[in-house]
Amino acid sequence: MVATGNRIRRILGKPRLSMAAPTAFSQYRSKRDYRAVLFSCAGLETVDQVAELFGGRAISEREQRALAPLADADVEGTRVHYRSELCFLRTSNEARKEALRTAKGEALYEYEVCVLVYRKGKTPVFLVAVPFSGMARELFGKIHSAKPSADFRYLRPSLEALIEALLDPKSKLERMRTVGINWAVAGDTGRSDQITVRGADVIHSAAFKHLRDPSSKVSLSLRKLQIIHEGVGGQQRLKLTFDKFGNYGVWVTQEAGNLPDVFKVFELLRKRDLIEKDSDFPVRNREDEPLMP
Repeated sequence: MVATGNRIRRILGKPRLSMAAPTAFSQYRSKRDYRAVLFSCAGLETVDQVAELFGGRAISEREQRALAPLADADVEGTRVHYRSELCFLRTSNEARKEALRTAKGEALYEYEVCVLVYRKGKTPVFLVAVPFSGMARELFGKIHSAKPSADFRYLRPSLEALIEALLDPKSKLERMRTVGINWAVAGDTGRSDQITVRGADVIHSAAFKHLRDPSSKVSLSLRKLQIIHEGVGGQQRLKLTFDKFGNYGVWVTQEAGNLPDVFKVFELLRKRDLIEKDSDFPVRNREDEPLMP
């Protein structure tokens, strides 16, 4: 059983945080893109159970640092050690790679995984987040292979429906805006294969309207959407990316303390029936085919 260390709780309306001792991994906890998946499954109730799916090891109380809580929601979170034979850090600096080894001369590297559970609803929803893309492929693959039952489902936004909701002022998603959209291109005889538009509010731009013009001979298929959700009452804003397969990208702040805010966006979308369930493994290869069955 994996000990989850400090549970998330609120004291006098403010997060109670325990600072982690510096480790070789500390520099990868803040100000970077984390890869994440959200899922639920009958029988999965705790972060300990999820950590066991990928062979996570408990982090000591001295190293532990509770993740910042989401106000008015039942959220728990922890960090878990994960060991792999692969070095997922892309760098030519051998010293930085060596610092991630479990011990000098050993062929194992040690990382941290963030595991959170959101209990608002009939079934707990889990978020697992890691700082490296290669690590996501390996670790999420282990979770997928070890899923405890056929009820296991990934939870992802319906991108087309979300765009329509964001265009509708009645949807009350005014604190959410699109800052990036990526489409796959068909009908251009191979001369281009994708289009990406970035900006402060893409779906209300002239470029977006032009691309959606039905008279265009180019067929576009929505692949990825990046949004910013503005916080309320002094909360920091959240920059979040999701694709059509169920992969999430989160720009984490100090110590990844904003990860629980993903559940705030999730709940907004779930209330508007904008969340879909899928049993397919979300990590794809270049041909958009699942990397595993």
